[in-house]
Amino acid sequence: MAEVEVFAVDRPTDFDGGIMGVGFAIGGHADGGAARNPLLHLTYQGEKLRRGYIIRTQGLETGLTSANTDGFAFVELQRSADGGDWMQPTGTLGLPNNFGVDLPVLVDTGVDEMLLWLSPADRPPGSANASKAPAGVAVTITAPTAPNAPALRYSFVTGDATDPAAPSAVEWRNGTGINTGRHILASADYLYDAARGMIGFRSPTMD
Repeated sequence: MAEVEVFAVDRPTDFDGGIMGVGFAIGGHADGGAARNPLLHLTYQGEKLRRGYIIRTQGLETGLTSANTDGFAFVELQRSADGGDWMQPTGTLGLPNNFGVDLPVLVDTGVDEMLLWLSPADRPPGSANASKAPAGVAVTITAPTAPNAPALRYSFVTGDATDPAAPSAVEWRNGTGINTGRHILASADYLYDAARGMIGFRSPTMD
């Protein structure tokens, strides 16, 4: 059980259709904030669960324990300027021809594709806004950035329908960041620890 505020669009003409999410200090319409995330305010038999959750292809596990966090490698998060939430972690996007750039990373289970937000001047040639990467492009995302040993090593080849970790498409957008999409869960279980300010990744478990 959890009691939290919920969103309602009472002025449709002012709403741009953005996704109202649950944290990581994204800001604007996309940031519901930790206070509105029911998964961080659950109680069970009168006791508050440790604020966090694990997402796997098999489902969602709420409340963190020493048992269910075993095997995860962690990325430490930084507080937002106002102290109200944790910031997105930074990871490295790697593409062919020695292309590499560090960007904020968001694991988004609401979309099937991967969205790469980067200014046109910093993108590979021919990567116009809203265009999709062609098939056969090797993509690698690691987090955190060097020199730390990465907790996340996520790689795939675009258009590989035989790989469950490959997103349905990889699309370029103007902005700054990496939206992994949900296919990353075929490569790694995902953990968010709101109490300690960490996210974690581990090899997928099937039990």
